[in-house]
Amino acid sequence: DAIDSKIKEIEDWEAAHLQASNPHSITPALIGAETPTGAQQKANQAETNAKSYADIVANSALNSAKNYADDVLESANSHTDQVARDLSQKLNETRIKVLDVEQDISNISKVLTNLNPNQETKQTASGYGTVSLPVNAANGQMDAVVCGMTATNLIINGDFHEGTVSGGINGWTPYATTATIENNIATLTVSRVEPAAAIYQQTRYNLNHIYYVRYKIKPFRTHTPHIYAAKSSRVATITAVANQWNDVSLRFTVTDISDSRFFLYVNGFSVDEMTVGSVTSFRDVLFVDLTATFGAGNEPSLEVCDKIFSYWFDGTHSTVSAMRLRSVGKNLFNKNKVINGYYLRADGTLFRSPDYNVSEYIKVYAGTVLAWFNNHSNRRWVLYD
Repeated sequence: DAIDSKIKEIEDWEAAHLQASNPHSITPALIGAETPTGAQQKANQAETNAKSYADIVANSALNSAKNYADDVLESANSHTDQVARDLSQKLNETRIKVLDVEQDISNISKVLTNLNPNQETKQTASGYGTVSLPVNAANGQMDAVVCGMTATNLIINGDFHEGTVSGGINGWTPYATTATIENNIATLTVSRVEPAAAIYQQTRYNLNHIYYVRYKIKPFRTHTPHIYAAKSSRVATITAVANQWNDVSLRFTVTDISDSRFFLYVNGFSVDEMTVGSVTSFRDVLFVDLTATFGAGNEPSLEVCDKIFSYWFDGTHSTVSAMRLRSVGKNLFNKNKVINGYYLRADGTLFRSPDYNVSEYIKVYAGTVLAWFNNHSNRRWVLYD
């Protein structure tokens, strides 16, 4: 019982102390413990510090990642630009090579086009007067056709060789002028001041035919020459200078044949600077019906007519008999390579002689026709392999 009583006492004491919430009124401050409020504040500060640190770490990591990405992108862009430049350079080089190849092909094509191994007739040349062959014309034989023509000067006494008759000129009639002849030159002196001061003659015109006129004038005044033909005034394209000879040429179509006169005006159908006694001279008057000569549609231009009819002629004239054809080959002798003071022996060796000169070696081919032009009879040539 005593034991049970003691055990009961101990259990009662434990129950009394264990069930009390704070039987001894112990506070956190008495034992140095943290208060809930302080603990909460520290927990909040720790959370704030953790978040701030996390933000710093995150921002640092983000900036590092961004900088790294920027560096990688910049490096990639730089590499891409270099690759693009390299590709562009290669492309330009390829284009240049293609252009060079195209140029080579074009040049080869031109060479092949101009090749003429069989010496066939491929080049032609035509014209009036001296005709030059094309620079790529091959040496060798050639076929030539000389085409002439027969033309008529419709003007009577166009060179004034027949002199004067009754104050006029054979074939010509002065108007408001007086005429004198000397050395095939008609000199007209103004006797009455008026635009139509001239000499004239009757001729013939064909409707819708094209005509060519050429003459020389020495006027007292610088002006644009005029003539009157087929009821129309015809104006030249040149300015005749005073007191010197001027070549005048015109080309025109006749559309009216009611007036058959042909006038040469002394002052371009003008009275400017004209006085009684003003003097103008004429010579070598030529007047050709181009349509009758060459055929309708084949009449040459004024520039070509100036070449064809560069010389005056009287009456009907044929150009074929007045022409000649000559082909001149290349001169194989080069005077700049002559050896002075030597004589050429039959075996091709040289012998010193002050009276002789020797050309360089000239290579010739079998079947070639060569011609020697030299007025000196004392010449010698040696043939050897």
